[in-house]
Amino acid sequence: MLLCVPLVYGETVTVVGQAPIIAGNDSQARQKAIEDAKRAAVEQGVGTLIDSKTKVANFQVLQDRIYSRASGYVTNYNILSGGKTPDGSMYTVTIRANVQTASIKNDLRAIGILMAQVGNPRFMAVYVPETKSSAYRHSRVVRATEQAINGVFARKGFIVLDRMFINNVYNEIEQAGRIDVDMNDLSALALKYRADLLLVYDVHAAKKVGGKSKYFGGIIVEVALRAVAPATADLIAQKSGDLYVRTIKAAGNYYDNMQAAKAAD
Repeated sequence: MLLCVPLVYGETVTVVGQAPIIAGNDSQARQKAIEDAKRAAVEQGVGTLIDSKTKVANFQVLQDRIYSRASGYVTNYNILSGGKTPDGSMYTVTIRANVQTASIKNDLRAIGILMAQVGNPRFMAVYVPETKSSAYRHSRVVRATEQAINGVFARKGFIVLDRMFINNVYNEIEQAGRIDVDMNDLSALALKYRADLLLVYDVHAAKKVGGKSKYFGGIIVEVALRAVAPATADLIAQKSGDLYVRTIKAAGNYYDNMQAAKAAD
């Protein structure tokens, strides 16, 4: 239930939440009513960014990625009123909440819902080796995977940040002397270069296959991908798996081709 109050980025919204009173537990019902009100606040924020048709078409995605994390978008709130309904079956609260609609907007962009309505989001892919078996950042297999990932996201409508900016990110990490870089650090760098979506990936070149062929071979590559919303440093999605990258032999060397695009798909 909503009270119609104009909402812009970071401003307040007044909403009503309700929850049933079960087995006479008023305190539990009160807390659930507050959570319901937070969700209502976030739903109102989403409603200022996308139309009702888009909301219906993406209901499950919004539920899983946005509404289920409503508390993270509500920076603070005040309870204006609260109490039982006249029949005693429900607990109702009215709150005034501050909603981070800018963060909601970034996350809607990151999961692809806002692309058609607000223009193409900016995308940054950063290679972060996680283990001793991770491939060297300048290796051919990492370069092939990076180019493939960028190509897939470009075809999906994202604006891929220029290589110069990515190199700046790597330089800043190296100049800081950091061995381990967490998502907060990477998200801050992504925001610095105005990226709406950050993709962190790791690559392991497990083994070469098809070595008997005179001209063709391949590499079994293990790829781990994590999509992060820079505004909140929250993990949006992650996926890992094996990938066969076809290669061509020339002068005794293996040159990776763009079949690594399957990693991004």
